Amino acid sequence: MKRHTSLYFVFIFCLTIMAGEARAQILSRRDVAPLVLTFISGMCDGTAEAIQFHYDKFDKWGLDTSNHFWNPRESWKNKYKDRNPDNSAAYFGSTTFLAFTTDAYHLFRWGRNVTAVSAVVAITIPLSKDGFKAKKWWHYPIQAAIYWLTYSIGFTFTYEWVFG
Repeated sequence: MKRHTSLYFVFIFCLTIMAGEARAQILSRRDVAPLVLTFISGMCDGTAEAIQFHYDKFDKWGLDTSNHFWNPRESWKNKYKDRNPDNSAAYFGSTTFLAFTTDAYHLFRWGRNVTAVSAVVAITIPLSKDGFKAKKWWHYPIQAAIYWLTYSIGFTFTYEWVFG
């Protein structure tokens, strides 16, 4: 089955679930922000993995492949003073909590983490107000599957389609 065909079925599945009566809805307007954040999280992860494993395909995007920020063969050295791993850290936190400022791979991994945590927060705040009684128990596993599919579509979009 072609990629766009499978995405079509996922889209139809999501619309079908959302089209039910208000009390039987699995997804609602509250889910828009977390779904968008989950999709962006998947895109960030797909971009990070494409940088790491398919960097040679970045040429078609006009990136300077000798650039020390984008090239994974070189960018890891940005964490160290004078780009020499035998030296100390280039600046405070460059080898630990600020590694995302040193290269594209770590920047997109950081983006993945920030958007994933933001999506979780956007999901749990309404959940804490309504509790688990707002929906039927079986809505939650379906909703989790939809979020997983959204993340996977974001990942596939960047990893296979944009940089594939």
